[in-house]
Amino acid sequence: MLRLGYAVMLVAVAAVVGYGAFHVIRAIVVSPHIGLFFKILIPVATVGVLLTIAGLIRERVKEERNAHHDD
Repeated sequence: MLRLGYAVMLVAVAAVVGYGAFHVIRAIVVSPHIGLFFKILIPVATVGVLLTIAGLIRERVKEERNAHHDD
């Protein structure tokens, strides 16, 4: 039951963050005051950070699985 609660909470947080990210990206793309370089750089940097976080989470889960098998 606890895992289900975590899953629902994770989905809710992802939806809120995704909604906010959509509006931020839309504002960046539409804004005439931001140059093309930054319009490209900001999303690329964001994707890089998200991939790094996903990789760290994946590594952590992998280590926990291996720790259970070592016991």
